[in-house]
Amino acid sequence: MELKIPRKFRERYDKIVDNKKAFYKSLGERIPLAFRVNTIKADRRDIIKRFGEYGIEIKQASFYADAFTTEDLRVGKTIEHFAGHIYMQEIVSMLPPLLMDLKGLVLDAAAAPGSKTTQISALLNNQGTVIANDISYARIKALVFNMEKLGVANVIVLNKDVRYMT
Repeated sequence: MELKIPRKFRERYDKIVDNKKAFYKSLGERIPLAFRVNTIKADRRDIIKRFGEYGIEIKQASFYADAFTTEDLRVGKTIEHFAGHIYMQEIVSMLPPLLMDLKGLVLDAAAAPGSKTTQISALLNNQGTVIANDISYARIKALVFNMEKLGVANVIVLNKDVRYMT
């Protein structure tokens, strides 16, 4: 089945993409599921062992020891996912916390639903302080849910427009 790309999209991206053929081909490709081990609650070796026992094939990311990809949809139905031992998160979303110089105080200005916030907390070993802000009150529910599920304890949640925070 061929991917139908809207004309306006093509007009916009044709101006900025060098290899148009490869770019448009990549849009139709399925990307693997990705997850990271929540080191607040679990150990990577245990997750690897358990998924092996389940017959779920996973592949460790080359840039981040706690990140994995899989084609197996059962990952999202495991007890490890339910209990917050793993967190389903796109690989690209895992990069910013890894590139940050994490110290004792971190601001996540657009925090919901909590992917990067919970990853930052795990990288800080649930120490220090993470201020997780989101302008959308409705999205904060997902943020708080994910923090609780993953055992995050070092986060202060705010519902502010970051442009006006002092």
